[in-house]
Amino acid sequence: MTHKWDIVIVGGGLAGYIAANYLAKTNLSILILEKGKNIGDRARTNKVNQQYLNLGPHALYKKGKAKSILNELGISLSGKSPKLGGILIENDIEYTAPLSPLELFTTGLLNGKERMEWIAVLLKVMSIDPEENF
Repeated sequence: MTHKWDIVIVGGGLAGYIAANYLAKTNLSILILEKGKNIGDRARTNKVNQQYLNLGPHALYKKGKAKSILNELGISLSGKSPKLGGILIENDIEYTAPLSPLELFTTGLLNGKERMEWIAVLLKVMSIDPEENF
């Protein structure tokens, strides 16, 4: 049996779903193709050994253009932003992951120069306005 589609969307991730939702408001027939064994691309959480691993940018729906698009389409998402934290391991020694200013000064992983470079990176990331990037 052969079926002809008006629209074929390659990729079953967030962008593919958004495109399909907008197109669903038309009278066009739509097919989404996904090469992976799971749909949703990286917008999911996997549980491995009692640990939850976020694979994608889960905070996309918190604010900015993605939030307004999802709201417009009536797509509600559940869940929370992941807690920042963790450990880094070097030479079998565990260090606090320096993801906040306090952790930056309490971890033994970085030397003085590396701490200053990491402060610059953290400040740059914290100053990003997601509205400007769209």
